[in-house]
Amino acid sequence: MQKNQTKEKIKNSLLSLIESNHFEKITVTEVSQKAHISRSNLYNYYKNKDQIIDDIVEDHVAYFRKIYQNRYNYYDISDFLNELSDLLIQKSSNLKIILNLPSRFSDKFKNEIKSIVKKTYIHNKYKHPTIKSVPTDYEIQFMYLLTFNYILYTINNPKKNLEIIESINKIQKLFIK
Repeated sequence: MQKNQTKEKIKNSLLSLIESNHFEKITVTEVSQKAHISRSNLYNYYKNKDQIIDDIVEDHVAYFRKIYQNRYNYYDISDFLNELSDLLIQKSSNLKIILNLPSRFSDKFKNEIKSIVKKTYIHNKYKHPTIKSVPTDYEIQFMYLLTFNYILYTINNPKKNLEIIESINKIQKLFIK
């Protein structure tokens, strides 16, 4: 348990430093000082600050993956969108940081989200038939863009927007029979 607590302190310290500093200018020493641990102790958990960010990105992808696995369980996805909204609102400050990091990190997050959307969509395509004349690649890209725009909108306006939730639900119903 101590190991997980220390890793969380390190990750939270780096996120806190990024709020007021450019990522590239932050040093491992600053992160360790902010976490109130020795620099050598930090190196017991992470090789460098990039690895800390990779861990933070993976944490946030895991939250999304867990919620998104239920995306196509129902024709009406209002409950899914409400749960997703809650997560995005709760994690909005961290997600803003991730998306404003250098592209090697922000692109990794975006690509992971796209992969989750694609895998979930393909896995569930046979549960809910879709419009046959629309190519699957187009449907996946459309769902990713819809999802990612919803993520961006919600983290920049951290509150539930029931009108948007209802609109996305209607769009799903256009694609899925």
